[in-house]
Amino acid sequence: MSKTPPKRRKAAPKSGVPYLVARAGQNGVLWRWTPSPYYADGWTTVAFRDPATGLPLDLAPAIERAEAWNENLQAWRSGEGHGPEAYAADPSGWPQLVGAATRAGRSGAGDALTLSRVAEAYRRSESYKSVSAQQRANFNWSYKLIDPFLGGVDIRAITKAVAQELYERLARDGKGHRTLQQAVQTGSRLCTFAALRDWRDGNAFAGLETTRPKPKLRIASWTEEAALLAAARALAMPDVELAILLAVDTGQRLGDLRHMRLADVADGRVKIIQHKAEAAGAIVRVDIPLTPRLAEAVARRRRMQIVAAGAPQPAGTLLYHPETGLAFAHIAPRDNGDRWAVLDKRAGDVLTRRWRKVRAAAIAGDRQAGRAPMASLKGLEFRDFRDTAVTRLADAGCTVAQIAAITGHSLESVTKILRHYLAATPEQADAAMQNLAALHSKILGDAP
Repeated sequence: MSKTPPKRRKAAPKSGVPYLVARAGQNGVLWRWTPSPYYADGWTTVAFRDPATGLPLDLAPAIERAEAWNENLQAWRSGEGHGPEAYAADPSGWPQLVGAATRAGRSGAGDALTLSRVAEAYRRSESYKSVSAQQRANFNWSYKLIDPFLGGVDIRAITKAVAQELYERLARDGKGHRTLQQAVQTGSRLCTFAALRDWRDGNAFAGLETTRPKPKLRIASWTEEAALLAAARALAMPDVELAILLAVDTGQRLGDLRHMRLADVADGRVKIIQHKAEAAGAIVRVDIPLTPRLAEAVARRRRMQIVAAGAPQPAGTLLYHPETGLAFAHIAPRDNGDRWAVLDKRAGDVLTRRWRKVRAAAIAGDRQAGRAPMASLKGLEFRDFRDTAVTRLADAGCTVAQIAAITGHSLESVTKILRHYLAATPEQADAAMQNLAALHSKILGDAP
């Protein structure tokens, strides 16, 4: 009986990059940087894996990382760069500049004051306990971005070069400006916390070279607004329809709209405390009269409180899921004992997803229903309604102080903020020239 010949292992693919070789494994091809001619000098193999899943990286990101390691190796060979002892690999294989104290932290030395230990101490401190729950959540979320790369690093070894490399590493991974900013703020907070306790000198995250996105100003036209409202009605999403109306007529942020209670609207006005300002330690109350169409929409919402037997009981918030009766806001009970159920711990994302469905429906349109496609809505985000509201208030002839009373900004900062939110529109130009013509008539009379 002849034996079955063993299966031949497929040849490993070639990368075309020096020292980047493939190794077949159960989870596919694992790309590794293997500078074997320099092993005796301390350089070692680096495997390229996704730090979140542990799976091997594809060829393109592996090439990018291998080229970064080759640049370091070439600089060292030319006498201009650091040696292998100055580098460590983060979980995905990026080279990271470190020092002797860093290696002590990674090796688990007992006296190593790693960043993760500093983060634990900060969470036990009064500084952490004194801030709002939202600020604590933001800190914990952004620290998760830093921990895979610097969590095991001694905080005394985190130099500006290391902090800059972390920032650029996150930027290369496609993190947005706001995420990068939060990561820097979190690292800065921990360095400051450590410096105040003489655990290190200075703040390594201060004064980094960071990029700023170009100012974005997107104003929704009246036609686009009508298309969105029609799509919300067609999809039977009255919550999204009401959210859009509230945003464009009052200029409030989505977070404040999610938390807005039905009890906050009375006598034709809405009275709320803005949560973003409250999280920063300030109390900003807005007291806004309802426009006629908003008053009508709120009246419809109140009528929904009368529900048939067996139907979901609407939540106490102004916005709630019409099919389940659950609130979108994940908030604690108020002092007056009001309680309502929420969708889940990330309930705010549910309303955002429903808004995106409405936007997609408005973009696609429905010829049979008489809704024309609105391709211009592709770049519109819900936060742009705040810009829209401010611009419309300016178009209506409101003063800076009047706009600030609606948006909740301070008088000292409203002028600066309006440079972002206030768009130059033909309506504003027309009103300005009408005012100038009136002044001419008053000063010069009717003479040409």
